[in-house]
This record gives sequence, C-alpha cells and structure tokens, in this order.
Amino acid sequence: MSHAALTARLVEALEGAAVRDAEGAALVSATFDVLTNDEAARIETRVVRRTRTLLFMSADARNAAGACVATASSVHKISA
Repeated sequence: MSHAALTARLVEALEGAAVRDAEGAALVSATFDVLTNDEAARIETRVVRRTRTLLFMSADARNAAGACVATASSVHKISA
C-alpha cells in the first residue's frame, strides 16, 4: 500500500468518526506518521478531547497481525 493510499484511508476514517461524534465537523488539520510499508487491515479511531468548538482525534492503522503501521492525529471544527 502506498503512503498516499494509507493516509487517504486514515483521513476517511478520522472524518467519518468526527461526523459521527459531532455532525458537521470539518477537518482543520491532520498529521501522519507512517511506520512501515505493511498493508493496513484495520483502522481504529478515538476522540482524544472535545471542546465547545474543536474535536481532537487520533487513529492507528494496524496490519493483520495487529502491529501498528501508521498513526494520525487530527483537529476538526465543530459547526455551531
């Protein structure tokens, strides 16, 4: 899997989770760390912090064996 494809999957996962947590949340920034070139079998997302106007999230991409292949963090603007 290319780095671009992996980061695209991470962005999709983060945006999807942000919208489920705060409808209308828009991506403001994202940071990615690709650790290996392994195939990502699954992506786990979580809310790190939520304020009145911002949602902070993180994600881990894991291979079939469960090892972390990439991480991401993002900030989303919560619409009023």
